[in-house]
Amino acid sequence: MTEYVVTRRPGQGGLQDRMASGEGGRPHAGSAITDGRCTNDVRGTMQYGTLAEYKFQPTSNPGSEKFEIWRGGANAYTVAYRVKKGVVFEPHGHPGWEQLTVVSGSWKVDDRVLGPGDVAITPPLQKHREEAIEDTLVIISVGNNDLTG
Repeated sequence: MTEYVVTRRPGQGGLQDRMASGEGGRPHAGSAITDGRCTNDVRGTMQYGTLAEYKFQPTSNPGSEKFEIWRGGANAYTVAYRVKKGVVFEPHGHPGWEQLTVVSGSWKVDDRVLGPGDVAITPPLQKHREEAIEDTLVIISVGNNDLTG
């Protein structure tokens, strides 16, 4: 049996998780999540972050900010984007699969408009254009093709 425990570290604002095995194994310390970001690739350890802790930074595309939630390598990452109405991401592709989830607002991928809870999954290298139809928060995960599950 595996038990996951999430605790807040007093005064640090981050989260720390740990995995404890109920099968006689000793507790395994997970990585700290600083400012909402999973800081280490700790395989087998569940990690948590909260939107309230994200420290968004401006991107090179005016009107958009991003926060890198997790990075597992050059082509495996999860990013939250906060984007103002009318901002366009010109046609681009990614080296791995992309999963985009709309958290709030309205987002257009090519000719399809997505709302809160909607998901778009794009195959590797497929060009697509994105646009914020209104102020929007999206979470995008790009997966490296060589990752195994």
